[in-house]
Amino acid sequence: MRHSTDRRPATPAILPAAAPTVVRRAAMEAAVAAHNAAHPTGPLLRSATRLLLAMFPLGDEFTGSQETLRSAGFSNKQLPGLLQTLIAAGLLLRQLNGPGAPTTYRLLLP
Repeated sequence: MRHSTDRRPATPAILPAAAPTVVRRAAMEAAVAAHNAAHPTGPLLRSATRLLLAMFPLGDEFTGSQETLRSAGFSNKQLPGLLQTLIAAGLLLRQLNGPGAPTTYRLLLP
C-alpha cells in the first residue's frame, strides 16, 4: 500500500482504477494533436477528442446509435460531419452492417 510520504512513481500495479481511461484520453488527445500538426489547414475540432472518448471509453469498437451520441451532447448538425472528419483523418473505421443493423465504428489510433 502506498502512503502519502512514499515518493516512488506509480507503477502499473498500483495505478488508480481510472488510469486506463486517463491513458486512453491521452492517446486520443495525442492522435488528434498529431493530425492537427500534420494538417494545419484542416485541423480536427476540439470536440473530436470528446467524441472519441464518448464512443470508446474502454474498448476499440462502438456499435451504439447516433442517438446515444446525441444524448452525450453532440448535435444533429455537428455529429455526422464530425464522424466523417474522423473517418477521413484515419482515426475511425466505419463498417456498415446491413439494413436495420447498427453501424460499427472502430478506433484506429496510431
